[in-house]
Amino acid sequence: HSEYYPIFCFPDYAGHGQGFHLTTAGKLSFVGENSPFNYDEEGNSTFRLDGQFIGDASTGIFEGARGWEIMISYTAAENSPSNSPTGQGLSQTITFGWVYY
Repeated sequence: HSEYYPIFCFPDYAGHGQGFHLTTAGKLSFVGENSPFNYDEEGNSTFRLDGQFIGDASTGIFEGARGWEIMISYTAAENSPSNSPTGQGLSQTITFGWVYY
């Protein structure tokens, strides 16, 4: 499970935030900068987050962790929260980087 706040800063979706990845072994906290959404001609969007892990805010086996991650998210236009009656969306993401703990 992963969370990131603030979620997609309006109006241009670029900004600074913090979040965590939660596993059964602990919580891995990070801070990050997110890029503006890039839209193609069909309304599909791509979003990038560059994060640094925060060791003193992490818990469990991740306490004292250090490292970085890059997350890239793709949302098809039909899966965008703005096109959903419930306001929820669906994205495909890939995350890569390294963490030392």
